[in-house]
Amino acid sequence: MTRKIIKWLLNIILGGIFGFLSSFIISGILTKNLASDERILRQFGYFLFSLPITLLIGVFVGNKIFSRLFGEKQTNLINQIVFVLLSGVLLLAIFVFIWTQTNLL
Repeated sequence: MTRKIIKWLLNIILGGIFGFLSSFIISGILTKNLASDERILRQFGYFLFSLPITLLIGVFVGNKIFSRLFGEKQTNLINQIVFVLLSGVLLLAIFVFIWTQTNLL
């Protein structure tokens, strides 16, 4: 049971790091030639659009890595999708909270 909890927590961390970093990179590349006001809004939009996709990729990769490390079979696809949606909502809520507290909106 503790191995499963550790696996899920590490999967959240890996998927979150990969999702946030790749979403920031994608939004930065797509908006590099825009003016500053328009750029901030578009970056936020592109970030929100690409976050679920990159989180899903991060969780799939994390699940593959940790299933090999722990020697267990991989969890099924429905569990992964539910996990991605829940962790994505949690990470997005944290990001929006930090974003609004720093007065960037």
